[in-house]
Amino acid sequence: MGMWRWGKDFIESALKIHPPPKNDIEELRQRVSITAYYLLAHGIELQMKAFLLSKGYQLKDLRSYKKFGHNLDALMDEAIGSMIGDCVALSEYERGIISLLNRTYKEKELEYFLSGYKSLPNYSELCNLANKISNGLSGYIRKTV
Repeated sequence: MGMWRWGKDFIESALKIHPPPKNDIEELRQRVSITAYYLLAHGIELQMKAFLLSKGYQLKDLRSYKKFGHNLDALMDEAIGSMIGDCVALSEYERGIISLLNRTYKEKELEYFLSGYKSLPNYSELCNLANKISNGLSGYIRKTV
């Protein structure tokens, strides 16, 4: 429950410091906040790890760089294999959003400055997806505690 709650806090913090745009025009005008992207990515990571912990995975394995570490793709694949779809139905498109985010997140490019171009998913779609994951896991995590 604690890891899920921390993940939810990271997601809510991102939405407070950089609210999602209200429309397409606002989306185009909004500046990119690397801090908000990091908070959402870390929140999603913690949500998936909370789900896997509830399925009996060990924290040491979830923290291991060889197995999962901060790799959202690896965590998502494992969560899908562990039936996260029973709590949160994720489309291929949504999995693609996580995969695109993972390119910069797993390499710590959202934490340490690296000049050059970064491919990031649409911010409002990422906000919606992070909330969808958190809300979908909420009832399940509460039942398993």
